[in-house]
Amino acid sequence: MAQLCGGVALYTPSSSCVDVWPFFDWSTVLVFSATEQSGRKVATHEHLKNQDLTDKIGAVSTDLKKALNLGIASIKKGDVKNFGEAVNIYGDVLRSHRLEIQRTSEDRRAFSELSEVLGVKGTGAMQSDALVVIAKPGADKTKIITVAKQRGLRLVADGIAQEPGLRMTKDERTHGF
Repeated sequence: MAQLCGGVALYTPSSSCVDVWPFFDWSTVLVFSATEQSGRKVATHEHLKNQDLTDKIGAVSTDLKKALNLGIASIKKGDVKNFGEAVNIYGDVLRSHRLEIQRTSEDRRAFSELSEVLGVKGTGAMQSDALVVIAKPGADKTKIITVAKQRGLRLVADGIAQEPGLRMTKDERTHGF
C-alpha cells in the first residue's frame, strides 16, 4: 500500500505482535522468478502512475480482506490447504481488478491444473515479477518445477527459511531517520 501511495511503510512492533513462523510448514512454498521472460517486467512506478487510484484503493482493500483474514487464520492453524485457497482468492481479486498481467493469469492456470498445487499468485507490479506456489504437504514438487521450466520460470526458493530481517536498536528507533 505504501508503494501505491508513493510512501514508505514504517513497521512499529508492539507487545501484541504474534510470531506465526512456528505454526506453519513453510516448506510447502515455492517461488519462481519470471525475470527470464522478455517483456514481462512491469516498472512499478510506471504502472502506478498510469492507475486511476481514486476509487481503486478502497475497493481492492475491501475485496482482499477475506483472503487476507483466511490466510492469517490458516497460518495460525497450520492449515496449508486453506492457506492455498487464500492465496488463490488473493490472486483472483487482483486479476478481477485488472492488477494482473495476462501471462501471470496463464501461469496461474497452468499451475492450478496440477493436483500437487493448492494455491498460486503472482508478485510485484501487475503480479509480473514472480509466482508463489503453495504445494500440498509431501507432494512431489518435480511436476511443479517442470511446468515452471516449460513456462520460462526459474525456481528461486523451494521452501522458505526463517530470516531475521532488518532490526533496529532502541536508539535508532527513537532518533528516527
